[in-house]
Amino acid sequence: MERLKRTAEQFARRGFVCRTFADGAEVLKALTATLSAGERVAMGGSMTLQELGVYEALRAQGHEVLWHWRVPPAEAARVRREAMDADVYLTSSNAVIEDGRLLNTDGTGNRVAAMFFGPPRVIVIAGRNKLVEDCAAAVERIKTVAAPRNAERLGRNLPCRITGRCQDCRSPERMCQVTVCVEHRLDGRTLEVWLVDQDLGY
Repeated sequence: MERLKRTAEQFARRGFVCRTFADGAEVLKALTATLSAGERVAMGGSMTLQELGVYEALRAQGHEVLWHWRVPPAEAARVRREAMDADVYLTSSNAVIEDGRLLNTDGTGNRVAAMFFGPPRVIVIAGRNKLVEDCAAAVERIKTVAAPRNAERLGRNLPCRITGRCQDCRSPERMCQVTVCVEHRLDGRTLEVWLVDQDLGY
């Protein structure tokens, strides 16, 4: 928890709202409490959110929740676009750098776009396993953890699925299309980083 608190201080210095939580149950309780009735919530693709049961909890509260993981494939593109106009956007991060930055690699780009140019309030929920020392370690984490495991989850025929490491492939099934580093608070928008003292997602 001390490492999380030190990281939270660095995010605060960069203008982010940052909170720390003991576990996923605490996060879920805080999340359901912070959303107002009638707010439209969107979610980026995230194993962290899935493991926490966020979609089910918010639906049970009566929120409209836009999540392309919960619609037929033919509707996914529409839901991704509608998510940009939600009141609140929930996601995780591929890597959380201890100096207060977020590094993410996307295949479609909807998640990173929403983080820096989407809904007025964004909440990034990340477990302690996402913390890394610097940008180089963040890139390494994406190449050796997030990318291979996502390739496996999606059943993609990619080199990283076999070798366990990104090969900067040119495959038509490639997932790593755009990488974005969020370094500071964005004017007119609220980006909150919620750090959890529990391993969540990958």
